[in-house]
Amino acid sequence: PVNPDGYVYSWEVNRMWRKTRSNRSNFFCHGAVAGVDANRNWGVTFGQTDSAPYDSQLHNPCSEVFIGPEAFSEPETKAASEYMKERQQNWQLNSKVGTGYVAAFIDYHSYAEAMLPPWAYTAETPADPDGSYQTSLTSFINEAFYNTSGRTFNAGADVFPPDPGTGPDWAYGLLGIRATMTIELEGHSFCLPATQIQNVGKEQFAGVKALAAFIRQHGGEPSTQVGIFAPGNGSTRLYLVAADHQPVSHGWLIAVVAVSVILVVFVSLVAMRSWFNCFSSSRRDYRPESAIELE
Repeated sequence: PVNPDGYVYSWEVNRMWRKTRSNRSNFFCHGAVAGVDANRNWGVTFGQTDSAPYDSQLHNPCSEVFIGPEAFSEPETKAASEYMKERQQNWQLNSKVGTGYVAAFIDYHSYAEAMLPPWAYTAETPADPDGSYQTSLTSFINEAFYNTSGRTFNAGADVFPPDPGTGPDWAYGLLGIRATMTIELEGHSFCLPATQIQNVGKEQFAGVKALAAFIRQHGGEPSTQVGIFAPGNGSTRLYLVAADHQPVSHGWLIAVVAVSVILVVFVSLVAMRSWFNCFSSSRRDYRPESAIELE
């Protein structure tokens, strides 16, 4: 998991803990470590909302959605973002042959049975062609879900109210990763019944394979509409290199599948342990998401 300290704490102290374990004396909650919601700690539209009540939650250390003092204040989000940014920039500069670009970024959460592509911060789909690409991708994955489990997920940027500072918005908005979204797994609480674990795993693995097939068919090159590969977001030379460059290998596809399989297995294990160890239910007044961050 991206949040190892919070994960350990969720087993040893508070089963429903969902934030990092950052220990900042000026951001305590009732004298205890407040932590930060890593889901909202990313650098695109960090902390931007038109809702005064929600803004209060975002800046309240005791809130489950506390965004932290600044974007990437957490070592977890900083490490993940720097790795992806380095991969993307290496391909942009063509300085490391064979590394490849980041073709997909999937953020697994629970629970809501939903696929949430950008833009989360406006709850609006990007303009075409990227918007059509993302809408087609969610439809393609939804078909795989239905053929495996009989379920279809709600899909679209507007499934939930606007939310700032999310990982997929950053991945798309800065790095131009078009195949990006949050996938909210099925369930009615964070404590998934053990009887559903196998079905969830099979369903999500079918979605991973559909993601890979879609990218093979429609391409996974970074967007030239937004992000560092778009005109005006870097030198003309760098933009032309990105636009004309052909992927040097399909190693990225293997990586997407391998990482996603690990995530699906991990989600299943977490759900299994949750079922046997959960000591309370969790009702939220913000929006469905994960007790443990998987990104």
